[in-house]
Amino acid sequence: MTMKRQCCLALFFLAGSISLASCSSGTSSSSSTTSLPSGKAGQHTLRPIDATSVVINGKTVMVPREEYSPNRPTNGLFDNGQQVIITADGVLPRQLNAPTPATITWTNLSSKQVGLLLVAQGVRPVIHQIPAGTRYSLAFPGKGAVVVNYITTTRYNGSVTVGGMPLTPLTSTTVSAKS
Repeated sequence: MTMKRQCCLALFFLAGSISLASCSSGTSSSSSTTSLPSGKAGQHTLRPIDATSVVINGKTVMVPREEYSPNRPTNGLFDNGQQVIITADGVLPRQLNAPTPATITWTNLSSKQVGLLLVAQGVRPVIHQIPAGTRYSLAFPGKGAVVVNYITTTRYNGSVTVGGMPLTPLTSTTVSAKS
């Protein structure tokens, strides 16, 4: 199957998932110990989530933090690390830079299942459903750089650049290497 045909099928799946999600007659209740970032339709840059946990459909879920800066929330537009957060109002960060090798994790902090379509040049598209309050991880063991673009069934998009850049925290403090 050609790459063009695979991408067309992936987009067809994504459009179908959006249609099915909008036709769902089920109701779900969600409560939250904190308010999640808010944004307008089409707006992708969200403010960071300061809380360390949220309640989704009655279940407490930890808000992901990067290992190198566990006290700093994920930036909404651009960040270094290996975590992408999906909310009902968008994704953060919209652009993620990760080292190689890396395992990128998408965490769904919305109250509904979200479909995720991942597309990278020269690689078959990956489609995955992430239930509310759960996460999906994808390992990038190789060397070199790869850019992965993604879109959710909630119509938010972003990209992850793996490799080609060392992992450095986005803070104003200087990090010194131990010898």
